[in-house]
Amino acid sequence: MEKRHLIRHAAVVDPSWCAEIHTDVLGVGAVGYTVALLLAKLGVTHMRVTDTDTVAIENLGPSLYGWSDIGEPPIYKVDALAKKIRETAHVTVEPVRADARMHHSYRDVVFLALDSNDLKKEIITRFATMETGAPQWVIEGRMSSRHLMVHSFDPRCEVHRDAWMRYTLPDAEVEGSRACGVAPLSIGSVAMMTASLMGQLFIDYLQHRARRRERLTNQVYVDLDAYELQSARWEW
Repeated sequence: MEKRHLIRHAAVVDPSWCAEIHTDVLGVGAVGYTVALLLAKLGVTHMRVTDTDTVAIENLGPSLYGWSDIGEPPIYKVDALAKKIRETAHVTVEPVRADARMHHSYRDVVFLALDSNDLKKEIITRFATMETGAPQWVIEGRMSSRHLMVHSFDPRCEVHRDAWMRYTLPDAEVEGSRACGVAPLSIGSVAMMTASLMGQLFIDYLQHRARRRERLTNQVYVDLDAYELQSARWEW
């Protein structure tokens, strides 16, 4: 019974891939919370979620949280729902502030779903300097009310880091602009689309890791004003 809920995507995502991989989700707001649930539905059994916020009333519109969650730490909600989706899910909750030194070591794949580009840059820079414990892969998402951008890359690769940095404006430059990152407006459909693309890039990474996919897409940008999607691959 435990594996039957995975049968419809087993031909695309082998359940053994998800059972073996360890993941970090940094930030469980509208995007990160949805990412964590998607990972559980894929069959990921080893997940660590990090956040210190509590659910506020303004979080209800753009996220999957409900009235009963107001005032509660979202990381424990993730743990409870992941176990409902998959009984063998092992979720480690870390109620610590997200910063560049929040963990001594990281899981195989880190999902960056934080609101601050400046903080993301600090974290990626630290990954590059860690002798041990750096993640093998990072999947990062950001959005505004009408645009979203998702990245999938190797933080240990200088070419990848430099490319990602070029598309990551400082917080002060993002505020008040059309760029994705520190969005003053947040719409549930855009948050879910961002999380879904992060989940899809994770599937691509799993396939690549299992030698089922030769190349990976590193960047996806969606303009919801023009309904255009652009993607890019970076050199290794």
